[in-house]
Amino acid sequence: MTEMVTYTPPAQTALTIGDEQHQFTEAQQQALTHIGVENASQGDLAVFFHVVKRTGLDPFARQIYMIGRQASERDAAGNWVKVTKQTIQTGIDGYRLIGRRAAARTGETISVEAPEWCRDNGTWVPVWSAAWGLPLAARVTIRRDGQPFTAIANFDEYKQTKRDGSLNAMWTQRPAGQIAKCAEAAAWRMAFPQDLADVYTDDEMGQADNPPPAKPRRETAATLLAPAESAITAEQWRTLGALFKGVDADKQLRITAQLVEREITSPKELTEAEASELIRALEDLADQGPLADMVEALLAPESGTVEPAPEPAAAEPGPVYKPATQAQLTKLHTVLTKLDIGDGEKHQIVGTLARREISTTKHLNRDEIGRVIDTLDGCLKDADPQKALDFALASVDEGGVS
Repeated sequence: MTEMVTYTPPAQTALTIGDEQHQFTEAQQQALTHIGVENASQGDLAVFFHVVKRTGLDPFARQIYMIGRQASERDAAGNWVKVTKQTIQTGIDGYRLIGRRAAARTGETISVEAPEWCRDNGTWVPVWSAAWGLPLAARVTIRRDGQPFTAIANFDEYKQTKRDGSLNAMWTQRPAGQIAKCAEAAAWRMAFPQDLADVYTDDEMGQADNPPPAKPRRETAATLLAPAESAITAEQWRTLGALFKGVDADKQLRITAQLVEREITSPKELTEAEASELIRALEDLADQGPLADMVEALLAPESGTVEPAPEPAAAEPGPVYKPATQAQLTKLHTVLTKLDIGDGEKHQIVGTLARREISTTKHLNRDEIGRVIDTLDGCLKDADPQKALDFALASVDEGGVS
């Protein structure tokens, strides 16, 4: 006996974007702020809303999101100032969904050919071997109603790096897969330019967060004859004084000891290298909010003295969602900094360890962020933290690390 199955659309909520809606509602704007869309002007939000409507992706299901990046430009007076430039991004799955929806809408056929990689001798191969090192490029062809659109992504143009110029964990572990996703995204955009204009994938934009390469230091007689570990400089001392303004002396020593991972009785005991790392960590913390508050949260007991964000009321009985506390977010930021994990790879690594895709660490709940912090802490304690991190990421793919 055949039964008729009737599709019932999901119930409408305050976050549902209606067909006749022309802009985000106040409740939707508050939700966007909660999931990480910050410092966005009304103009930025209007453009984001337009792209959301055009693509049909749900920002509240994190299928598409807007990320702000710092850039320098001249103001009206001709002075250089820091401004936030917003970029609309999605994952490769979002691109696939947009493209297939567009093809279905017009009644066209669509097919995606398997990626190929270029070896250093110029030949293209359908499978990549780690024994060959890194691919020069990847290419993917998408056929729209039989017409081919082939995109080539050069590895050096998309690779994501750390401060020392080496590849980050994701690109070290999966170089062929990462560059193939970049090529596929470019092919989708070639095949469907109207539907994918001004929308980029995380894999393509990760290189935008690559730190600038360190300038080579010129060796002089003074540096060659200097002690193995130089003491903190006068300039570093003044910088720390300015950063620590408003933080009492006891907490200055405690946070310094925690960040440099050794007991000290005065910042004057720091080496030049330690002071440099400390300044960088404090500046990163200051970017998140008033440094005094960040230090307070970081020094708080694990149970957390900082009030967690209010928990949303459950619509029906079930597990209660508990967002990460500020103390947990600050702790996670510190651990990531110690592992030399930059913004370009942070969300990929944390998302992998949390076993789901995220665009901001604020998406994590209390249990998830606790497990991620424990895993990263364990990597820090290993004799080779980077190798331990690579092993942890691989273990997730193979069903380990719970």
